[in-house]
Amino acid sequence: MIEGNSFRISHKGMEVRHYGYYLDREHTFTEKGTYTLKLICDSDDIIAETDETDNTYERSLNVSSADLPNLTPAKKDSWEDIIIVSNIKGTNSDGAVFENETSYIDVILTNNGKVDINTEIIINFYINDKKYATLSADNVAVGKYLIVEDFEYVFDSAGSAKPDLIPKKNLDKISFI
Repeated sequence: MIEGNSFRISHKGMEVRHYGYYLDREHTFTEKGTYTLKLICDSDDIIAETDETDNTYERSLNVSSADLPNLTPAKKDSWEDIIIVSNIKGTNSDGAVFENETSYIDVILTNNGKVDINTEIIINFYINDKKYATLSADNVAVGKYLIVEDFEYVFDSAGSAKPDLIPKKNLDKISFI
């Protein structure tokens, strides 16, 4: 049963420790949203069973619109990673980074959805789970990249850092390719 739309499958007889199955029942979800899928075995309660309470299985399914953008961090072939950190401006590969010296950070995102993004895009950038910057840009076409290059950061101590990019200082160098 799919939200009130039910269909019946009948199967004659079944041996012990065997199963019956029905493959690929076609259904078109006409609206996005959350749907409840429910399977009821022996729905008319015809078969006397050892346990009559385990004949039902239910799960939720989230259906989204197929015509939406999808902005995600992305790695281009010429880039070493999605987030590049280096002590050299203008590079697309990681380099040595030293405490109390300027580092240059590049990030890249793509719209791998079905439609262009024609509005302002907000991206939050974190270092060790602390928000460092909120980046913004306008419009990303399907299949295109949004690249932010060479924004500066000074690591105040030696050690490990975990940069993280979450699509959500306006910067000098934002490009779309």
